[in-house]
Amino acid sequence: MFKKSPISFSDGATNWVFILVVLVVAGVVGLLVSQRAREPEVAIPAAVSVTSQTAWLGLSTEKSEYQVDELIRVSVTLDLGVKRAAGVDVALTYDPKVLALQSKEGGNALQGRLDPKRYLSTAASVFETFPHLSADVRSGAVFFSALAKPREEVTGKHLVAELTFKALKPGTATLAFDFTPSSTRDSNVAYLGQDILGRVSAVNVKIR
Repeated sequence: MFKKSPISFSDGATNWVFILVVLVVAGVVGLLVSQRAREPEVAIPAAVSVTSQTAWLGLSTEKSEYQVDELIRVSVTLDLGVKRAAGVDVALTYDPKVLALQSKEGGNALQGRLDPKRYLSTAASVFETFPHLSADVRSGAVFFSALAKPREEVTGKHLVAELTFKALKPGTATLAFDFTPSSTRDSNVAYLGQDILGRVSAVNVKIR
């Protein structure tokens, strides 16, 4: 919490200056209120729903069924509704017994921090910079960040990035976001220093 500094007045002259400032401010506020009262009410379109006030992150794949050893391309999509964003943090979870994160050159990902250029497909992304990527291949977790161009904000619905996984054995593979509302330690969408992410959606694929 920010603490307000105490205000002290050393003499009567200072008190009069303070009172004069208060009167001037009160007059300006009164003028603005009277002008506002004469302005017509602006109706909010009914089409704008509550859910459009928060951002959404979703996952998708090219198809719903794959064969063992087949590569699965997973797209991360951001829908901002009426919001804007300067960057996102994407935290994904998966079953490491069923899926293995792959590099663009092929081969399973290593534990720890990774080179985003080797693991993220970003040619169609609306974001410009991907400063961080890390993976916990033992527990099945991937985390990466994406930033917009300096002094520019992202709007609308766009692709964030694509990742590739290899199907290891038959079963159902679920990829999901690590997300808790109001938490800043998981998936986030940043705007003006706040996390505006309100919804996420997972994806399931069958491996035969």
